[in-house]
Order: sequence, then structure tokens, then C-alpha cells
Amino acid sequence: MTNQALSRTLRRLIMGMKHHVLRDLRDANLALNPPDVLLLEQLAEQPGLNPLALTKLNGCDKALITRRVRSLEARGWIKREPDPQDQRSVQLSLTRQGAQVKDQALAIFYEAETAAFAPLSDAERETLLALLSKCLPAD
Repeated sequence: MTNQALSRTLRRLIMGMKHHVLRDLRDANLALNPPDVLLLEQLAEQPGLNPLALTKLNGCDKALITRRVRSLEARGWIKREPDPQDQRSVQLSLTRQGAQVKDQALAIFYEAETAAFAPLSDAERETLLALLSKCLPAD
């Protein structure tokens, strides 16, 4: 197999899953995209992160994270509170509604993933997970 074939297959898989997720998010009246869901998930796992920590965690521009945080905050899904350790910073966390939206959105992701990987056996899924994990940066 060539790297081109692997790359093309991964792109087709990712784009198909993204299409499925975006359609189902829209059908559920959730005005979200995958990066928004990732931020909600990260804040659920690590409440109290600040925007700079989210920027580093996601490897993206601070302005982009700031826009996403403001958008999610305006919808009432996250809240910001002063950081007791650093008066110049804030800590972010999910609201109750944000946690519900996150759960609903993640269920949509899991459904798309289940459909995409349904042809694989449990052993094949475990092998795929191990192989893909090797490709991730070691932070």
C-alpha cells in the first residue's frame, strides 16, 4: 500500500464521518461543529482550564480559541470565573446546559464512529486504535 492510498482512505473516512456528524448535529438543532464539541469535552474532563491552556492543548491560534469560547459562553454552555491564583486569567467550565449539549453531541459522534467501524471485529478495532495511537504526537 502506498502512502497516497492510506492518505486518500483516511481523508474519505474522516470526511464521511464529519458529514454524518454535521448532519446529525444540525438535525438535533445543535449549532456546533466538531472543534466546539472538542472544547466542551475538554472542559468536562478538565474544568478550570483557561483559554491559554486550551490554545496549547488544541495547538491552534489564541484568537480562534477566544472566538470559540465567547460563542459557547454566549449560548450559555460555558462560564468563566476569575482564577484565584492569577487575577489576570479566568477559569472555564461547563454549565449544566453545556454538559447536556456535550453529552448529546458526543452521542452523535459515537454513533458516526460506530457506523464507520461496524465492519471491523473487536480485535481489529483494538489493533486500529493501537496503530493510530502510535501516530499521535507524544505529549
